[in-house]
Amino acid sequence: MSNRRAFTLLELLLALTVFGIIASSLFAVFHNGMRIQKRVDAINFFNREVMWALDQFQYDIENAVDYDFSGTLSLEEELPFKGQNDTISLITITDRKLEVISYFLADPKQSQTFVTVFNPDGPQDSVTSEDTTQLLIRKRQPLRDYLSGDDLNIEEEILSRRIKSEGLTFSFLRYMDAQSTDGQDVIEEGQSKWVSIWEDAEMPYIVRMNFDYVPRTEEEKAIEISRLAVITEAQSLN
Repeated sequence: MSNRRAFTLLELLLALTVFGIIASSLFAVFHNGMRIQKRVDAINFFNREVMWALDQFQYDIENAVDYDFSGTLSLEEELPFKGQNDTISLITITDRKLEVISYFLADPKQSQTFVTVFNPDGPQDSVTSEDTTQLLIRKRQPLRDYLSGDDLNIEEEILSRRIKSEGLTFSFLRYMDAQSTDGQDVIEEGQSKWVSIWEDAEMPYIVRMNFDYVPRTEEEKAIEISRLAVITEAQSLN
């Protein structure tokens, strides 16, 4: 006669309870690990994308050229550097050639084609298009084409896809060569002042770019990013 006996209902329920507790603990650990990894990936992607945009901006400003348009009849009044609150345009040396470079924001829903210069294969967005983010665009055109009016070789590159709507601003440092009055303030010779519009014939000394970067996670607010770039000795060309 066999002495073996089956498990009782109580023993089965106890075993299932222990198994459920262990499985729940393992799932919680796995879920938290995935969340941490997703957050780390988003931070790394943010660092790479933002640093790429800032470094590209600084390179263009530091290599700005004070080009003389006086020899071009149709462009005699053109300036080598123009800046508004939300856009800049300058002439710089890239890959041993002169190019006209512009920075501005663009709507991602518009129909034109942009060139992606930063790896788009990052963490998937959890923020929807309704969050009104815009594209940070670097527009480039060979100077010879700009002078001739040829628009065939224009490229508009995406530096970032996560800029808050109207979150891009520029400002320019002006040094005063003589005493001047700015509204109620008297600015002495040698003093400096930040301005939001640059329409002077000479180049600015320092350009500051600010933008609000929208993270790829819903838990975080927009991050304010800033970079100063110095035009030390702009090369004069004509």
